[in-house]
Amino acid sequence: MTDKRNYVPIALFTGIFLFYFFIAFQTPYTGDDWTWGTERGMTRLDNLFADYNGRYLSNIIEILATRFAFLRYVVLSLFATALVYVIGRVTSQDNNLLYWLLAFLFMLLLPTDIYAQTFGWTAGFVNYVPSMVLLILYIMMVKNIFSDEPPTYRTWQVYAAIPLGLSTQLIVEHVTIFSIVIACMVVVYTVVVHRTVCRVHLVYLLSSVIGAVIMFSNSAYWNILNGQDKHAYREIKNGADAGILGKSYDVFSGDMYRYLFIDNPAIHLFIGVMIMILVVHGASRSRVSQVVKPIVLLGVGGFVLYVVIFQHMLGNAYLGPLTNDAEALLSAFYFIAVSLSVMVFVKDSPARNRLLLYVLGIVLLSAPFAYVTPYGPRAALASYIFMVLLGLELFAYNKKWHAWGSKPLRSALISLVVAAVVAYVGIFSTIGHANEKRLTHLQTQAVTTDQPIYLPELPFSSFMWFSTPPDAHFNRMFKRFYGVPEKQDVRFIPYAEWNRKH
Repeated sequence: MTDKRNYVPIALFTGIFLFYFFIAFQTPYTGDDWTWGTERGMTRLDNLFADYNGRYLSNIIEILATRFAFLRYVVLSLFATALVYVIGRVTSQDNNLLYWLLAFLFMLLLPTDIYAQTFGWTAGFVNYVPSMVLLILYIMMVKNIFSDEPPTYRTWQVYAAIPLGLSTQLIVEHVTIFSIVIACMVVVYTVVVHRTVCRVHLVYLLSSVIGAVIMFSNSAYWNILNGQDKHAYREIKNGADAGILGKSYDVFSGDMYRYLFIDNPAIHLFIGVMIMILVVHGASRSRVSQVVKPIVLLGVGGFVLYVVIFQHMLGNAYLGPLTNDAEALLSAFYFIAVSLSVMVFVKDSPARNRLLLYVLGIVLLSAPFAYVTPYGPRAALASYIFMVLLGLELFAYNKKWHAWGSKPLRSALISLVVAAVVAYVGIFSTIGHANEKRLTHLQTQAVTTDQPIYLPELPFSSFMWFSTPPDAHFNRMFKRFYGVPEKQDVRFIPYAEWNRKH
């Protein structure tokens, strides 16, 4: 007789896929999607993206997605579902369902700034989500290096490492760099700890290097280095009067600390609770433990209280121009405290090494943006996902250590997930309906009048990136994408105002 439990994951991921398919169906093309969907996208392809970027795989996916709507729905829902799967699978120790629910919940609780530039924007999605799915697939493959026994692999995994290594490198630059770093670390760690070399590790490393060479051989990166890039927003920060630490601090205290820490209360509340449990119950009588314990409790507890409670009470700029510095330092102190707690209070060596990998990932996936602009919410997605991995791994460790039961936790998580799903369905139903009305009105008016056409801005615009053209260039691309003559004047007004007139 077939175990009914085997059907639970199938039912869960069928539901997750259908949810993301619905969201993709209701999410309009936005921002750069309009450009990619015009002849400019094909021109870039004809030139093999010369002087543009080396994101060959994601660029091709974007060109296809902007021409075949159903393909876009499938691609977005498949990779969004796969991301939930790999996050839960790589961190679970005993009950996959619990970790999948947690992974799904934290993807639903993604801050709107990050969501808008990734899940709410096709061009952003194809760069920042598939790259993380492929990266975590590699971590799933090699996480056995953290066990006490030497890692072993099947022959098919050696062959699978080739396309996995190559494809991961041709999507987005900071993941490309990190993939090589982690591949080198895996080889070195296995040699030092297990006194062996695995073909899978070497094949993936070689494939990653080849993929990186292909990406960075694109002329765009040489132009950026020389300060001759035609896209003015991309540049290398070469301030002669600022050292490495100075540059890094400027970026971190600018926007980075907010996107990574201050604006992410849900995941940091979860991590904070896990750290508190770890420290309170895991502290020993050693001098190091007794010294580190109050530092961790102060750093983690103080940050969580600030983000959840005091930040809202104090309001914006309560310290004037020093507010950013104060919040950045508080965030750094919190992150140092989390790192110390992992090193000192996690007694299981394999678990500690996995946690340190995720801590390192949070840092290294953001580090390139200390020197390369632009840094925005989309660039924070990778580090956010590694924070989720860190939180779930801490949860797994505490759950095993304290023998927590799964059933009550599962029931609570299902309730939270259902509530979040219902909220998303309501929001994107409204967005989809408004967008349908907007496009219908545009097509109708474009063939019946030469007067200015007034279109509505979309509701819940914070969930999308440039859902309304912000300037003349995007307005022109919007009209071209939807086949409206460029001489036709198209103007946008608030949704409520437009709705009253129609």
